[in-house]
Amino acid sequence: METNSLFNKSQSGFRKACSTTDHIIRLADDVHLAIKNRQYTLAVMLDLTKAFDMVWHRGLLHKIKGLVLQGNVLEFIKDFLTERTIRVRIGSSLSSLYNLDSGTPQGSVISPLLFLLMINDIDDPLNGERLSLFADDSALWKPGPNLIELTKNVQNYLN
Repeated sequence: METNSLFNKSQSGFRKACSTTDHIIRLADDVHLAIKNRQYTLAVMLDLTKAFDMVWHRGLLHKIKGLVLQGNVLEFIKDFLTERTIRVRIGSSLSSLYNLDSGTPQGSVISPLLFLLMINDIDDPLNGERLSLFADDSALWKPGPNLIELTKNVQNYLN
């Protein structure tokens, strides 16, 4: 993914030579420039709740298939995700087995990559908005002179 520049250019989470600082600096630079130009910066911060638990397996496999990765990568990931089950224990009582059709295994080395692949196709902003992704945390902002227009542009992108 890194070698072929297949990651969303706004994504810094779980990537080599990237960190949360990248986003902070980009946002701070835009805010300072807007202040200097007597403009506003409208920003929206998003944190996807239980994001890794919500990764839909069939959708993820469909997206991975579209990347045309070489070798057995798709089959490996399919085998890794399918036929996963969960059962709950409360005291000495054990529930029935339930199949999982979403979520990536906690603590797995590959789970962060699978999440990044799931959200990799988030559209780039088209109207001057700026997007920063760090795994399941994101920021969207836009500087400009008219707060009403900024609000419309940012809301349209979010929609």
